[in-house]
Amino acid sequence: YKRQVLAVEPACQGKGAGAALIRHVTRQADRDRLPCYVATHNPRNVPYYERFGFRMMRETRLGPDVRSFSMGREPEP
Repeated sequence: YKRQVLAVEPACQGKGAGAALIRHVTRQADRDRLPCYVATHNPRNVPYYERFGFRMMRETRLGPDVRSFSMGREPEP
């Protein structure tokens, strides 16, 4: 499996760059019939990733104010 990090410079967020990158990666994964996984510490990102077909796999509390959300996406036909 490949581990990749995706991030968008805060000043550039909200302009579609992250969505374009996610769509590019998920199209490749669909073509190769591979699942994708993402992890985020920001609960506001969960609905964002759900728009691309990711579903919650696990929520882990790392401290009183820190949570980790692990999400997965199966390949689409």
